Amino acid sequence: MVIWLRRDAPLGIGSDVIRAEDYRHVVELDAAWQAVEEAREAALAQAHAQAEAIVAQAQANADELLRQAEQRAQRSAKLGYAAGQRRALEDFHASMAARAYDDDEATRREEDRLIATVMQAVEHVVLESDRQALFARVAATLGRVLQSQARLTVRVCADEIEPARAAFAKAVQTGSLNAAFEVLADDRAEPGHCQCEWDHGVADASLRVQLAALRQALSARRRKPLEHADPHEGFADDDSGFDEDAA
Repeated sequence: MVIWLRRDAPLGIGSDVIRAEDYRHVVELDAAWQAVEEAREAALAQAHAQAEAIVAQAQANADELLRQAEQRAQRSAKLGYAAGQRRALEDFHASMAARAYDDDEATRREEDRLIATVMQAVEHVVLESDRQALFARVAATLGRVLQSQARLTVRVCADEIEPARAAFAKAVQTGSLNAAFEVLADDRAEPGHCQCEWDHGVADASLRVQLAALRQALSARRRKPLEHADPHEGFADDDSGFDEDAA
């Protein structure tokens, strides 16, 4: 027969009679055992509480990391879309600029071909034109520029001296030129040469000079609108000039 001190006590007494000293030891052992059990239960409870807290904190950290990861993913997606859109716009603008450049270059080449064609036609017409008509226009232009009773010397190609003399003589007869003139042959001059000298200036009205001025005017027209020509351009002084358009 065993006598237990209490229902859940781990210690018991196996005899009917026990000495007081032994009973005191048994009670102390039981109390110590009970204290150990309480400490164990408290430690277990604390451990469970700490474990639950750790799990809760870990879950919260995991949720926060997941939220941050989602935010970064969304931000990266937005940045990637914006970067892609910006790159697409840059590519589009570059393509349009290249196309505009190509169109402009094609236009310039077409203008160059047109200018060359016009110049060839003009040179053909001018070089084949009547030389006396050329000298007549030069004389008429000089008549509007020269002062009265001026002395004029005209140097032309030797093969064209007769048409030049006839044109200037007719200009004096009709009154379009009021000057004493002299037409001289220049053996080194090419056909179409016409250099005019007077008391206060010199003008080169040669076909070569006029064609060069026309070519320069057409080239300038390709780059910007052609400005009005100076009616006195091409003369050595400020008081007289030669009208290239009229010539």
